[in-house]
Amino acid sequence: MERAKMICGAIRISHLLCALGLVLVLSGCGTTNSVAKSEGKGIRRTYRVGYETAWMATRGAIANNDLRVIKLDRKSGTILAKRGIGMTTFGEHVGVWVRYVGPDLTSVEVVGRHVGPPVLPGQNPQQPILDDISTMLDE
Repeated sequence: MERAKMICGAIRISHLLCALGLVLVLSGCGTTNSVAKSEGKGIRRTYRVGYETAWMATRGAIANNDLRVIKLDRKSGTILAKRGIGMTTFGEHVGVWVRYVGPDLTSVEVVGRHVGPPVLPGQNPQQPILDDISTMLDE
């Protein structure tokens, strides 16, 4: 009898630990490392504006999309950000690279990765950011 209680207790603890692990994985507690080295693998748009204008529009788009900036480096043109769990996602990690192309030409690349499975299949975390940048720049 005593042994059966110990086994039942161990099973309950293992279920609790598994549930806790699942919650942590699905809640977006990971890092932005998954996108930090993904330049060249995202969606890129080129805008007919200078670097500074594109940089400011990109920062505005990050804020408009409720992303929390983890790393911001204007000199290298890199922004790493994340979004926590929400109605349509278990979280997202986003990398953005703003690149000088010419005096009035700047490219912006966005890479987005879902944390855990997407809640709504087919969602693309990059597109809303690029659309916001285009709107801010009237392009």
